[in-house]
Amino acid sequence: MKNTVFSIFCMLLLCGCRQVSVDYTFAPLNPMAGETVTFTNLSTGGEDYEWNFGDNMTSEDKNPTHVFRRTGTYLVTLKEKKSGRTCNKALQVVAALPTFTASSDSISVFDEVRLKAAVWNPYKHAVSYLWTLDESVMLLSGTASDSLLTVCFTEAAGAVSIRLQVTMDGETYLTDSTLHIHNKQAPALILQTAEGDFCQRLYGQRTEKLRPLTYERGIQLLAEAVTANTLTDTLERKIYFANADGLFVANTNGTDTVLIDGGAAPVLTLSYPLSRLFYASGDGVRSLPLLRNRNNRIDGEPVLLNSLQQVTKIVIDEQGY
Repeated sequence: MKNTVFSIFCMLLLCGCRQVSVDYTFAPLNPMAGETVTFTNLSTGGEDYEWNFGDNMTSEDKNPTHVFRRTGTYLVTLKEKKSGRTCNKALQVVAALPTFTASSDSISVFDEVRLKAAVWNPYKHAVSYLWTLDESVMLLSGTASDSLLTVCFTEAAGAVSIRLQVTMDGETYLTDSTLHIHNKQAPALILQTAEGDFCQRLYGQRTEKLRPLTYERGIQLLAEAVTANTLTDTLERKIYFANADGLFVANTNGTDTVLIDGGAAPVLTLSYPLSRLFYASGDGVRSLPLLRNRNNRIDGEPVLLNSLQQVTKIVIDEQGY
């Protein structure tokens, strides 16, 4: 009997002297504002616990979850109520930096590409956007303040820089990215009106757009171009010429002359490779496919590309290939 009483007394004594150790972990280690954080209680020797998350919110769950609504550093305290022991750890809540994605990883000149902003915004704060685009980027749809843009790239192969500025909940974030453009695909026509204005007609798989050019750029392109009222397609042994009656094609021996289009066409340009003929006529710029049938005649009707009046010059911009 004495042994039993002594054993019980020792057990009670050991229980009264049990050490309480308070500790915890949390995941993820660098949570974003609005993301759920899971706390795991690693304490030993205790019974009742209280959490203080440092944002005026508490919990008595052993392993609670919590969401921090704003960025910043929070001192999270776990307390074992009976012993009064505590464990304090600093938790850094970060903002998810804005970024943007392109609709394709393989971008060719003149391809349509969608640029989409990606912003972590779980609490629906007001967000504003500001895109900064390289001069070689043509905006097809959307504005610089939209979250989604459709663009095409008008320059030859190379790297193009794009910047997105996002303002959210009073904070401004910048993200820069470099896209690589390759595989030239189509010509770009340079047009000059009688008034001296220049513009560029761009061609791609799904894109045909007209954009104005500065006078200096237009003059540069015209100076580099060679245009005439007679062009020879050496591959097909054809001569294209224009006079007051219109645009003609003939064999190199002067036989079998065919009227292609009525009306004066003062300037002609062949595409490269030799697949299309571009020329200016009275009502604008036309394109003609250089496809021939068995009778050695041109197949296909001229297509009016631009109804710009009084087009006096039309050249190929070699950078557009």
